[in-house]
Amino acid sequence: MRAAAQAAPADPGFLRVSGKYILDGQGRNVLLRGIGLGNWMLQEPYMMEVTGIVDNQQQLKAKIAELVGAERMERFYEAWWNQAFGSADVQAMARAGMNSIRLPMHYALLTPPADQEPVAGMNTWLEPGFKLIDDLLGWCEANRVYLILDMHACPGGQGHDRPISDYNPPAPSLWESEANRHKLIALWREIARRYVDKPWIGGYDLINEPNWTFENRANKNGCEDQTNAPLRQLLMDLTAAVREVDTNHIIFLAGNCWGGNYNGILPPWDPNLVISFHKYWDPPTTDSLQSWVKRRDQWNMPIWLGESGENSNEWFRDVIRLCEAHNIGWAWWPWKKVGSIAGPVSIRKPEGYQRILDYWRNRGPKPSADDAFAALMQLAAASRFENCFVRPDVLDAMMRPEAGNRTLPYAAHRLPGRIYAVHYDMGRAGEAFFDTTTSKPHNSGQALRNDSVDIQICTDDPSGATFNVGWTAPGEWLKYTLAQEVAGFFSVSARMASETGGEFHLEADGQKIGEPIKVPSTGGWESWSTVTGGRMNLSTPAKTLKVVIDSGSVNLYWFDFKPVP
Repeated sequence: MRAAAQAAPADPGFLRVSGKYILDGQGRNVLLRGIGLGNWMLQEPYMMEVTGIVDNQQQLKAKIAELVGAERMERFYEAWWNQAFGSADVQAMARAGMNSIRLPMHYALLTPPADQEPVAGMNTWLEPGFKLIDDLLGWCEANRVYLILDMHACPGGQGHDRPISDYNPPAPSLWESEANRHKLIALWREIARRYVDKPWIGGYDLINEPNWTFENRANKNGCEDQTNAPLRQLLMDLTAAVREVDTNHIIFLAGNCWGGNYNGILPPWDPNLVISFHKYWDPPTTDSLQSWVKRRDQWNMPIWLGESGENSNEWFRDVIRLCEAHNIGWAWWPWKKVGSIAGPVSIRKPEGYQRILDYWRNRGPKPSADDAFAALMQLAAASRFENCFVRPDVLDAMMRPEAGNRTLPYAAHRLPGRIYAVHYDMGRAGEAFFDTTTSKPHNSGQALRNDSVDIQICTDDPSGATFNVGWTAPGEWLKYTLAQEVAGFFSVSARMASETGGEFHLEADGQKIGEPIKVPSTGGWESWSTVTGGRMNLSTPAKTLKVVIDSGSVNLYWFDFKPVP
């Protein structure tokens, strides 16, 4: 059963561990519902659409510097850090019902690499990086949202997975350099010193997704390691450093193998520890959580789904519903990236940035340094929340996992008027829509929405700014909630394209209305034609309409409803 959401008090007190629970300062159970800020302080290649071009952020910065020069590369990153996340983002999260943010940090924004310190063995603190955290914390405090600090890129990189930690061999990793480990320990001590008295800091996530074999196992990412002794020791050393200056805050742990291998990591060594785990692409079933629930019971510690996402809305709903039924908080991933339908917020890609990507992929000419720099600065500006595209269907899937057989309108539909096919209701599959294909990719067109309904850019619109439902199959349907109850007689016309032809019918409040509408072959899947149906009689006021595919396959753009005598 979904735990009731509670408004956080103005001064919540520090989050703390009590047995299997995370409590606030008033002793109330806190179910963390939040999201990670991937792609802000650390850019993973796939979030910038540069997978296959570079392996990590260091390589991306080098590619940019090759185009525009080192000085202008740094200016772009300063613009990015100051625009890609802001108070408007936190306000949007709070409005949606989230109560927490996980901040993936790159250590190099807070302190130089060990081999670049002016005095060997000393530690310099970089105030611009800490100001990013301070500003974010201020926005969180204003919106009563907990901020969990996550060391996503540790000195040297904490695993073989290069994109997530900016690991850059042959430079030594975190595990191959004592200087890197000392740097990480000193950095966490400094972070704890600065934020010791901040109750809206939800805790410290010490090392994100370590993935390194310490036992020379065949799996280099540590998934087969049995003791994980160096990881346990470093986690204990980090905890000790934090506790030297801060006994207030929760510490979140991560096992080896991207957080999944806890062999040898426990028992706990501090009373304020939480077991964190990550979940991607496995089945959204109760069985998939049982090993974590058992670990919680075994060690009498809370568990937290510290990262998950990058899947369909149906999967999102199922995973979050299961977590909340087991009192497991969660942090989805990520809030914002370039393109992609699988997140709440998408950055609209400037044409100039696409030209840079085309050049890097050997698909276009090299842009001039001035043009490339202008495009990068346009990208930074495009990353501001007010310039982004918000996907309400993704937020609905996250924040209404149960849905309760209640769908919500994606857009305001009024009759008489036009209904766009892609503006079907938000809600669970089988309640807001039905699609016969749910396998990856769940949306074959990978456009607009993150359900299994297949959507593509509509070629009937020369601007390329509209979308149509495609790849339809018999038995599939889409539901539309009307902005007001409607009664009367209407004529129906539909903008469609089909290579094979097909047939569909309409339903009002679950009852079939009018005759089925036949769609002839229009000459191709992108050859659009307006098909006119018969007279539709809404003898009693209707609240919902449903479009049901009876046969064949048709591409659906819009439906027009006009009053008739």
